[in-house]
Amino acid sequence: MTAAIAMSKKRSRVEWVPFKFPEKISMMARSRETRRRKFEIGLKLSEKCHISANAAVKEYLTFLQIIFSNDDRRIPAKIAGNLGLDADDLTFIKKTS
Repeated sequence: MTAAIAMSKKRSRVEWVPFKFPEKISMMARSRETRRRKFEIGLKLSEKCHISANAAVKEYLTFLQIIFSNDDRRIPAKIAGNLGLDADDLTFIKKTS
C-alpha cells in the first residue's frame, strides 16, 4: 500500500453537515436592484460614449461617482445633461459613491 492510502484510512469520518441555501445566490438576489440600476445607467452612457453598457459601468461609472460627489452642483449637472442622465440617476450615483 502506498503512504497516501494508508494515511487516508486513519482519518476520522466527517460528521453530518446540514444543507443550506448557497450564499452566492442569496447575495445576488439581494443586489439585484442595484445591479439593474447600474446597468440602466450604463446603457445611457453607452449610447453617448459608444462603448458597451458593461464597459460603461466598469470604467465610467466610478469616475462619475467621484465627480458627482463634488459639492459644486453646476459641473455634475452639465455632465449629466450631456450624458442624458436624469435626477434619479444622479441621486443613485451619489448614493453609491
